[in-house]
Amino acid sequence: MSLLNISYRLQETAGKDKQNEDSGQVTAFYLFGSYAAGRPTTMSDIDLAVLLDKSIERERYLAERLRLMGELSTILGTDAVDLVVLNESPPGLAYRVIRDGELLFAPEEGKGQLVDFKVRTMDRYFDFQPAQRIFSEGLARRIREGSFGGGLQLIGDTVPPRGMLIVLLQ
Repeated sequence: MSLLNISYRLQETAGKDKQNEDSGQVTAFYLFGSYAAGRPTTMSDIDLAVLLDKSIERERYLAERLRLMGELSTILGTDAVDLVVLNESPPGLAYRVIRDGELLFAPEEGKGQLVDFKVRTMDRYFDFQPAQRIFSEGLARRIREGSFGGGLQLIGDTVPPRGMLIVLLQ
């Protein structure tokens, strides 16, 4: 399936979504991964990311993701669709999507939300870089020393907050 074909079909989906008052609004659709890079293989799935309208409550993200995945699978004619909700994605993934992905759909009325999301994503991503660098250096050191997989090794004698560990491991 070509990038143009995927783009056209996504615009069709988003247009239907907009006409249905019961469904959530899509602020943006991105294509990322091997299709966006122009290197899909027979094993490639179609990696898509959606930015949902800010009026949608966080509790509805999963339902919206599942609903959109069903529609996208039907419209694209394949079950090999992976959909990420950008509103709740980790900073690294969101940054890679906006940096390397192809913006396929963004209605004019949602452009302000998209710009706000991009700014917040870049802020979160670059704020996290020092911690990511420490983690990556520690991981590389543990691999070189042969201690990778032997349990958590701390830098110094401080224990990072639980949330920090989860973010670092994503």
